[in-house]
Amino acid sequence: MTTESVTTPTRTRYVGRSVPSRGADVVVTGELEYLTDISLPGMLYGRVVRAKVAHGRLLGIETEAARRVPGVVTVLTAADVPNNVSGAIVVDQPVLVDGLIRQFGDAVALVAADTPAAAEAAAAAIELDVEAITPITDPVQALQASAPPLHDNGNLLLELNHERGDVEAALAAAAVVVERTFQTQVQEHVCLEPGGGVGSYENGQFTIWVGTQLPGNAQHEVARALQVEVNDVRIISTPIGGSFGSKSEGPFPIFLALLAKATGRPVRIVLTREEVMAVGAKRHPFRVHSRLGLNEDGRIVALDTDAVVDAGPYAGFTPAVLGVAAEASSGTYSMPNARFHGRAVYTNNSNGGAFRGYGVPQMTFPLESSLLEAAERLGIDPAEVRRRNILHPGDAHALYGHTIGPSFRGAEALDAIVAHPWWQDRAAWKEQATDPWRRGTGIAAALKGCGYGSGKGDRAGARLQIGVDGSITIWAGPNHSGQFVETAYAQVAADALGRDYDEITVVVGDTELVPESGACAASRSLYVGGGAVLRVCEELKARIRAAGIEDPIDWREAGARLGAAGQALVEVYHDAPDVTELGEMHLEDVKRLNPHRVFSSAVQVARVEVNRFTGQVEVRGIACAVDCGIAVNPAGVVGQTEGAMLQGMGWALMEDFRLEGGVPQTGSLETYLIPTAGDAPDLETIIIEGGEETGPFGAKGIAEVVLVPTAPAITAAIRDAVGVTVDRLPASPERVYGLMEGLEL
Repeated sequence: MTTESVTTPTRTRYVGRSVPSRGADVVVTGELEYLTDISLPGMLYGRVVRAKVAHGRLLGIETEAARRVPGVVTVLTAADVPNNVSGAIVVDQPVLVDGLIRQFGDAVALVAADTPAAAEAAAAAIELDVEAITPITDPVQALQASAPPLHDNGNLLLELNHERGDVEAALAAAAVVVERTFQTQVQEHVCLEPGGGVGSYENGQFTIWVGTQLPGNAQHEVARALQVEVNDVRIISTPIGGSFGSKSEGPFPIFLALLAKATGRPVRIVLTREEVMAVGAKRHPFRVHSRLGLNEDGRIVALDTDAVVDAGPYAGFTPAVLGVAAEASSGTYSMPNARFHGRAVYTNNSNGGAFRGYGVPQMTFPLESSLLEAAERLGIDPAEVRRRNILHPGDAHALYGHTIGPSFRGAEALDAIVAHPWWQDRAAWKEQATDPWRRGTGIAAALKGCGYGSGKGDRAGARLQIGVDGSITIWAGPNHSGQFVETAYAQVAADALGRDYDEITVVVGDTELVPESGACAASRSLYVGGGAVLRVCEELKARIRAAGIEDPIDWREAGARLGAAGQALVEVYHDAPDVTELGEMHLEDVKRLNPHRVFSSAVQVARVEVNRFTGQVEVRGIACAVDCGIAVNPAGVVGQTEGAMLQGMGWALMEDFRLEGGVPQTGSLETYLIPTAGDAPDLETIIIEGGEETGPFGAKGIAEVVLVPTAPAITAAIRDAVGVTVDRLPASPERVYGLMEGLEL
């Protein structure tokens, strides 16, 4: 693996430097304490009893045998939940099933016992009386009037429509129209850490240790279900062994709170890999019908997109995913006419949820694939057709019409990839293939908004304490999810204050200490959370100046003076700005569509070899140019990018969470394939800088966008190698071979 950077920013002492991640030493030595290392006096062990059908009606539950198991302390069912509801956006999921089973693995009961073995035995002793119902597994069929409703409001969770211009007229006049239906599959997060937590209840206060990307949301979910005040719940987010969106939702923290209160003792639950894969949120499968029209000059004139999204049994974050997908449907391109029609549908399949990219990969794959086919029909180079259409600062967003901000560097990222030797030398490399392998090179581009989007109140808080000795402690931002965002926060704070990096202490992920800061998601942790860190440091410096202390600051004197004046503790909130240049949008559109003001972009080139006898695809290299604003920590950008390319490669070629009748068939890592170190190709990262005025020291979020172009770049390379269009993922050997042979697989 090699890494290249076109910049080595030196604007400040620490921002722009590849500072090692804080805590990296204890991670690699195994000293870091994860949730499985937590042990409290008198701690019990919990288990979740789950349904074994994907759709059914719970008629009864027998718990007496479980209660008689030696060592069992309590068994809880739906009747024991004060307010049996949960849900991050739509409150549509019971904490414990009390009637309709909507998913294989739905939680039905909870057990706590003195030992893990006793908890396991008690869970196995619980008998469920279930009337099985034919599961609804096709989202299109779920929309039919004859389909049984999974919720009181039916099976249509959400419908989103928007059109700019006259799409039908433009398509009718287009020189080339590419019309295809694309399908993407379910992807499992496959975090090394399966998840779990510990809950305690003492003196009316709940303390929940759990790996979560949304500590504040977990706090509110527990308070609502237990019917207590929010301040009676403390969420301490433990170090996370990977997340990618998986530790964002679900009633798990509520389970811990219920058992802790019922027993009066701490309770730990550690989920099995099989549990996580059965009931954990997944990347949504999309079915996308696309019509893309271009004129003779290779300019995009219209795009019509119709997307059906399988939400699974509960809403989760699906409404937000659909909204982000809509905005991304037109990609990095300018066009006068665009339409999006999206429907999110309840089924009895796996629960769709937050996953790195948040619906953008599922929309970019169809668009980039269609653009490649259109370019071939017109006889235009794939990179050139992108150059003719790519967005520039000041352009109107193709679907929503609002103005693209000044930091967008999609064109520069495209130029960097076009200049890359893998693209420049693609013809010669292709000719050097040896039988039975065929070689190909593909290119793809993508954008992704930073933050929640306009009209959503995207806010993060930060609290700073200066000690009498001049020490600085900052409590800020959402919890990290493996990327150790506190490293970047310390870099920002050090430069903002003019202090040494090692003199800054940063704490994240504790609702009692850290002001509410939203999610570690949506490419916002540094962009929004880092903005709060910058603001709290600026406020501290303003107080120091008001106290009559001039530069160079004597920090001990500053701490002493502010402490004596009762001003040593500073707390601020930072709001990510909404779009201000609406262009063709109306205010009601902003509230409905939540457009982003700030976008990051990425362009990738991929090299593959395809075995013409078996359809096996081997990726030989992926290079990514990433438009990241100012790279606060370049090594962190490279790490995020390389990991994302591998994750995107897995989604493109092999990862496929399969269900039959709503029942998981790939329920462990024995049957679910992911890339290993042996599959990793040469990876290169090119950092494209362009300061974002609304981000801390010009930074933007990038951890999601760098995954998005990987799949379409790989499938474009497959097309270049063997001449087939992959319109359904993953591009498994069976599927690629079938396409080469004209078979439907």
